[in-house]
This record gives sequence, C-alpha cells and structure tokens, in this order.
Amino acid sequence: MGGARALTGIVTVWSDNVFRRISGWGSIPDDSSLGRLFKSFTMRHVSEMETLNHALRTRI
Repeated sequence: MGGARALTGIVTVWSDNVFRRISGWGSIPDDSSLGRLFKSFTMRHVSEMETLNHALRTRI
C-alpha cells in the first residue's frame, strides 16, 4: 500500500484526506486488522493490487 515497508508506514498514506475519502474510510484500521487482511492475500491478490496501483498512478 503506497510503498509502505511496514504496517506503521501505512499511517503516512492514510494521513492523506483525499485518499481516505476515495476509500470511504474515516480512520485508519488497527494494525492487527490490516495484518489479518494481508495474511489472507494470495499472489493473485498482490498482482491485482499492483495492476490497480499502476492504473491509478497513470490516471494521476
């Protein structure tokens, strides 16, 4: 997510008000919640997120 190397690095990404509005989340999820989510990812999920990330960056 946004190049963060650790879950704590995601705080920087989520400090962006525009990003939070786009996502529909008003606050940052707890580290343990994010950890559970990331542990459930498969390589396909990672690949799809990379594709989405590149598509969004191209638009911006």
